[in-house]
Amino acid sequence: MKTFFFALLAVFHTIVSAHALDHSHAALDGVLKKHVKVTGVNYAELKKDTTALLSYLDSLAAVTESEFKKCSKEEQMAMLINLYNAATLKLVADHYPVKSIKDIAQSSGGPWKQSAVRLFGKNISLDALENDLLRPKYKDPRIHFAINCASIGCPNLRIEAFQAKKLSAQMDEQTRLFLADRAKNRIDAKNKTLHLSSLFDWFKGDFVDKSGSVEKFIAPYISESDRALIEKGGLTIKHTDYSWNINALWWTVIHNWLSLPACPVRDGIKRASFPRSVRRGLRNFMIASPATPCCKRRFFASRNRKSVSWSVSTAARLRTALHG
Repeated sequence: MKTFFFALLAVFHTIVSAHALDHSHAALDGVLKKHVKVTGVNYAELKKDTTALLSYLDSLAAVTESEFKKCSKEEQMAMLINLYNAATLKLVADHYPVKSIKDIAQSSGGPWKQSAVRLFGKNISLDALENDLLRPKYKDPRIHFAINCASIGCPNLRIEAFQAKKLSAQMDEQTRLFLADRAKNRIDAKNKTLHLSSLFDWFKGDFVDKSGSVEKFIAPYISESDRALIEKGGLTIKHTDYSWNINALWWTVIHNWLSLPACPVRDGIKRASFPRSVRRGLRNFMIASPATPCCKRRFFASRNRKSVSWSVSTAARLRTALHG
C-alpha cells in the first residue's frame, strides 16, 4: 500500500511539474539567441520554423491564474514581458514579409487589438496585456524598454529572455541602451534641445508618476556629461520621429545610421571617408531593397548613377558582416 502511495505521488508530481512555469524561460531564450541579432530579427528564418516559439507560448498558456498569483512580483513581470515579446514575434512571423507591424490586420483594429495572446484560459490582445496588466499593475516605466513592438523606433528586442533573478538589471540595461541610441535620444547643447523618442511623449505620465519628470527619470541612465546638462536646466524637449518600419535584420542598422544627427552620406561628407566596399554595398542595398523608401532609393541613385551596376556580392558581404 505504501509503495502504491509513493508511486501515485510520483506520478502526480510529474504531472504538476509538466505544467509548472519554467522561470528560466529557456525555451524563449533559445528562440531569441537563434533568430535575434543586434541588427534586428530574422523573421524569414523564424517563419520557416516556429515550433520552439509555439511550444513556449503553449507552456505559458498552461499556467493557471492561481499559479501565477503565487509567483513573486519579478517572476510575474518576467513572464508577462516575455509573453508579450513572444506573441509579437509569432504575430509578425505569421504575416511576414510586411514593411510594418501596423500593416497587419488593418481592417480589424490593427495588430495590437487582435486576440493574439493566450493567458489564463482566455485570448486577449497585446494592447490588453500592456495597458490592462503590465503598466497599471506593476507601475514600472522600464517596461517600455523591455517589451518590443517589432519596429525600428522601438527599443531593441533583447537577445535573451527576461528572468526574475536578474530582471531589474536587465531592465536597467535596456533603458540605458535605448537612451544611448543617438538616432532616437540625444542632447543638442548648442541649441539647448533635448531630443527624446516619442515614447517619452506617449507615456509621459508613467515617467512623471515614477520620478516626477521625464528628465529626472532618464538622468540615472545617461552619461555624466549629459546628466550635467539636464541638471543645469534650460533644455527644450523635442520628440524624434518614431519609425514603424519592421525591425527585420540589418535594415535596422542602416535605417538608424541614416537617422543620426550627423549622417556622413546624408550630409555630403567626402566619399573618401568610406571604404569602397562599404559604399558599394550600402548603395546597392538601398537601391535594391523593397523595404527602402523610394525617396532614399532615388537619393542614393542620384549620388552616383553608376552605383546601380555595382555588384550584389559586395552587398551580400556587408549583410553578412552586419548580421554578426
